Amino acid sequence: MASPSPTTYLALLDNVVDFALRLAEAGDRFPVAPPPDVAPELVAEVRQILERVREAQNNRITVPWDNRSYDVAVGGHEGRTWGFEIALQEQFRPLGPISINQPTLFEDVKRQALVYYLSDCISEDRQARIADSIGVLAPTLRANGPKVIRNLPGAPRSQAAWRNAENLFLKSHQCDKFGRGNISGSPAWQQQAKTGWTNSIHVSADLAPPPGRRGPSAGQLGFQKFFAENLETGLLVSTALVLTHPEQYALTRASLERLSTIDHISERLLEWSFSFNVVTVIANRQAPFHRDRSSGGSEWMEVLLTVGGDAETVLELPGIGARFQYRSGTMALFAGYTHLHGVSESCAERVCIASYARPSVQRLFRLHNPDPPTVARSLHHNIWRQYITDILSWARQPEFST
Repeated sequence: MASPSPTTYLALLDNVVDFALRLAEAGDRFPVAPPPDVAPELVAEVRQILERVREAQNNRITVPWDNRSYDVAVGGHEGRTWGFEIALQEQFRPLGPISINQPTLFEDVKRQALVYYLSDCISEDRQARIADSIGVLAPTLRANGPKVIRNLPGAPRSQAAWRNAENLFLKSHQCDKFGRGNISGSPAWQQQAKTGWTNSIHVSADLAPPPGRRGPSAGQLGFQKFFAENLETGLLVSTALVLTHPEQYALTRASLERLSTIDHISERLLEWSFSFNVVTVIANRQAPFHRDRSSGGSEWMEVLLTVGGDAETVLELPGIGARFQYRSGTMALFAGYTHLHGVSESCAERVCIASYARPSVQRLFRLHNPDPPTVARSLHHNIWRQYITDILSWARQPEFST
């Protein structure tokens, strides 16, 4: 499709998401005309995501416990204490291990959606475009590349440090296309250990310099170009979210609307099409078992999109008892805040685009947490269309109230 004006990115997001909901509501009963500004190729990709979500919803597996109790039991554990994880599994029995390679939905006994696994979710052409766009991140990744971390297993800073640990990355001579590194782009970032709703927000350092500082750097310009080139990637990730957890989509989209009114943040939203307030790009790294304690809560979903890698790469959630074939073009949606997860190493180059929301940013604008996602709630497509319209109308008011 022709590149839109930057000011239309969020407007185009609204149009694509509304089309996806209309399409889901219609089912096979009648045709739905796409928006005139959406290319046929993107329309086909939206249909493909809808089909994968339907396949997952028709292929459900239930764990023998409820997620709310599980989340309370997890407490603040980040996944570094294996003795605790073993005790947790004795109390909340996992299913498996079950190997999964087709679209599947895992639910708890109360029908809360825990994991949507959407294999073959994006086209090969889209995967190739994403792979080609990673090149613009070369200076950004170089500035945030692997580091030698001593005494990693017991280090007090290991939760933050492991994400850039040299031993977890593919060897440098094997990384000709994607490079190596871990970078986060956000129009509403908060400093580590300052993630409360009373703490200030700013554009992440990987994406732009602080207000009043010189710049941007080559790395920041590269990340900005990446988001501009991945307009449609953001639209597709957002489509997967609205079809599986529409209330979260509505709430995070409303916060983007409020963020667009803040002077030092609004410029970065001109080319932002992800319905999340953080996007992390991880190039050529495996991930030990961990929880993402900054990515929401038990009722929030993050989206992992993987491109590249080999057929043996696995995404594993040991607490649920599932091992997912993590082949290129797969999306996985789950609460990484609550559920321990890890990704095996790949012998081929691979990049992961992880999208999530920080609730503290949501609360700055008096936006509540969503209810837990269920299939039953997600199927009221026309109700969610109206809800999204109403909450955006509220968010656009110069003076908004609770």
